[in-house]
Amino acid sequence: MGRLARQQGVRIDDWADLMPTRYKPKLEHRPLDWSGTWNEIHAGLRTQRRPIWRSLALHEEYGRPGHLSRRDLRDLASDGRELIKEIASVLTRYVMVVAEGGTAPNNLIKANLSAIENDPSLTLRSEVRLEPRTQGILAMNYGRGDEPLGTYWQDVTGDAGGTDPRPEAVRAAARRAGDKVIAETRKGGVSKPQNLLLARELAPIFRRFHDGPIRKRVGPNGTYGPFIDFLNLVLPPVEAALGRHFGHSYLIAREGVLAAVLRQQREEKGVTGTR
Repeated sequence: MGRLARQQGVRIDDWADLMPTRYKPKLEHRPLDWSGTWNEIHAGLRTQRRPIWRSLALHEEYGRPGHLSRRDLRDLASDGRELIKEIASVLTRYVMVVAEGGTAPNNLIKANLSAIENDPSLTLRSEVRLEPRTQGILAMNYGRGDEPLGTYWQDVTGDAGGTDPRPEAVRAAARRAGDKVIAETRKGGVSKPQNLLLARELAPIFRRFHDGPIRKRVGPNGTYGPFIDFLNLVLPPVEAALGRHFGHSYLIAREGVLAAVLRQQREEKGVTGTR
């Protein structure tokens, strides 16, 4: 770690600012089970079903509160249950993409790469299953010789056409990849496509019950509003599931999801750039 920090011109005192959370390497990547994950998220949403219904003003679909017939109440409860199932499916897809699609946090990737740099044989051990993003960035920085990096990515992934990589080549790939992760973190990280996934799935559900575009409201305590309230109700089960999967706390920035929604709304109107 010290050598990589010096190579990037990073003072050791600054390391905590770049990688504020210390991670142990995670080299036993296990796929998530869709059914189990859905059940877990659905159970979490059910405990908040009535606040979720209120945040979406679901009752207004049937009339004024306090003036609903028994049949309306039955229909409201039935539709509400189906809505919770729909949201659970959306959030389960998100969890699967994040867990299996290579969107692990930079400091976990850095910890994995440091472990590989110290022991290149990790890439050859049958009991080691690299987290997808770690494997991807390592493969794209791997080279046998003078060819363009990533040409023989199969050596790292174990796919057809690959050979057992030389330890020094793996060590160099891990070092190069780690340098890029550090540089990426210094710039504030990369854009988060997972925010766009949530925006594309959750915003239409929210707008189904709220007329007009979703708007950003800023007050003394930060960003607020009906959509933020909705996110605060539906995202905790997701954060809990991903926290257990990654082995550390996992928080989804509500403002990041809202920003993705606002960007999408601008694009739908044919407006580019930011406001």
